Amino acid sequence: MKNNIKGTIKKNDCGCFEFDCDDNILYMDFICFVAVCSHCGLPVVVYAPHGEKPNGAGLVHMEKVLVEYGSKINRLGKVSKEKMHEVDHFHLHLR
Repeated sequence: MKNNIKGTIKKNDCGCFEFDCDDNILYMDFICFVAVCSHCGLPVVVYAPHGEKPNGAGLVHMEKVLVEYGSKINRLGKVSKEKMHEVDHFHLHLR
Protein backbone atom coordinates (compact mmCIF):
# COMPACT_ATOMS: atom_id res chain seq x y z
CA MET A 1 0.00 0.00 0.00
CA LYS A 2 1.63 3.21 -1.17
CA ASN A 3 0.79 6.51 0.43
CA ASN A 4 -1.37 8.92 -1.53
CA ILE A 5 0.67 11.89 -0.32
CA LYS A 6 1.89 14.24 -3.04
CA GLY A 7 4.92 16.51 -2.86
CA THR A 8 7.70 16.41 -0.31
CA ILE A 9 7.62 15.47 3.36
CA LYS A 10 9.58 17.82 5.58
CA LYS A 11 9.39 17.53 9.36
CA ASN A 12 11.23 19.56 11.98
CA ASP A 13 13.78 20.84 9.43
CA CYS A 14 15.28 17.36 9.35
CA GLY A 15 16.78 16.34 6.01
CA CYS A 16 16.04 12.72 6.78
CA PHE A 17 12.37 13.43 6.15
CA GLU A 18 12.85 14.97 2.73
CA PHE A 19 11.54 12.35 0.33
CA ASP A 20 9.65 12.69 -2.91
CA CYS A 21 6.51 10.80 -1.93
CA ASP A 22 5.54 9.86 -5.47
CA ASP A 23 8.80 7.96 -5.99
CA ASN A 24 10.36 6.97 -2.67
CA ILE A 25 7.82 6.46 0.12
CA LEU A 26 6.49 2.92 0.24
CA TYR A 27 4.65 3.09 3.61
CA MET A 28 4.15 5.56 6.44
CA ASP A 29 2.49 5.59 9.86
CA PHE A 30 2.96 7.51 13.11
CA ILE A 31 5.89 5.29 14.20
CA CYS A 32 7.99 5.08 11.05
CA PHE A 33 8.14 5.17 7.29
CA VAL A 34 9.55 2.82 4.66
CA ALA A 35 11.30 4.43 1.71
CA VAL A 36 13.96 3.85 -0.91
CA CYS A 37 17.24 5.03 0.62
CA SER A 38 18.58 8.02 -1.29
CA HIS A 39 22.16 6.90 -0.60
CA CYS A 40 22.14 3.20 -1.51
CA GLY A 41 18.82 2.59 -3.29
CA LEU A 42 17.79 -0.16 -0.87
CA PRO A 43 14.60 -0.20 1.21
CA VAL A 44 14.98 1.54 4.56
CA VAL A 45 12.62 1.99 7.50
CA VAL A 46 13.15 5.19 9.49
CA TYR A 47 11.94 5.71 13.07
CA ALA A 48 10.01 8.98 13.18
CA PRO A 49 11.24 10.45 16.51
CA HIS A 50 14.46 12.44 16.14
CA GLY A 51 17.46 11.09 18.07
CA GLU A 52 15.63 8.21 19.79
CA LYS A 53 15.74 4.44 19.54
CA PRO A 54 12.44 2.52 19.31
CA ASN A 55 11.24 0.36 22.20
CA GLY A 56 10.76 -3.39 21.71
CA ALA A 57 7.26 -3.13 20.21
CA GLY A 58 8.32 -0.26 17.96
CA LEU A 59 11.32 -2.19 16.68
CA VAL A 60 9.19 -5.27 15.94
CA HIS A 61 6.72 -3.06 14.05
CA MET A 62 9.53 -1.43 12.05
CA GLU A 63 11.01 -4.79 11.07
CA LYS A 64 7.58 -6.06 10.04
CA VAL A 65 6.73 -3.14 7.76
CA LEU A 66 10.26 -3.06 6.31
CA VAL A 67 10.02 -6.70 5.25
CA GLU A 68 6.41 -6.34 4.07
CA TYR A 69 6.94 -3.25 1.92
CA GLY A 70 10.68 -3.39 1.25
CA SER A 71 10.58 -6.93 -0.07
CA LYS A 72 8.68 -5.60 -3.09
CA ILE A 73 12.00 -3.99 -4.10
CA ASN A 74 14.58 -6.31 -2.52
CA ARG A 75 13.00 -9.77 -2.24
CA LEU A 76 16.10 -11.55 -0.94
CA GLY A 77 17.15 -8.94 1.60
CA LYS A 78 17.67 -9.39 5.31
CA VAL A 79 17.09 -6.71 7.94
CA SER A 80 20.36 -4.98 8.80
CA LYS A 81 20.15 -3.50 12.32
CA GLU A 82 22.33 -0.43 12.33
CA LYS A 83 22.16 3.26 13.03
CA MET A 84 24.22 5.39 10.71
CA HIS A 85 26.09 8.14 12.52
CA GLU A 86 25.37 10.91 10.03
CA VAL A 87 21.62 10.55 10.50
CA ASP A 88 19.83 11.35 13.77
CA HIS A 89 17.11 8.74 13.23
CA PHE A 90 17.31 5.07 14.06
CA HIS A 91 16.78 3.14 10.85
CA LEU A 92 17.09 -0.32 9.37
CA HIS A 93 17.94 -1.34 5.80
CA LEU A 94 16.79 -4.42 3.95
CA ARG A 95 20.15 -5.55 2.50
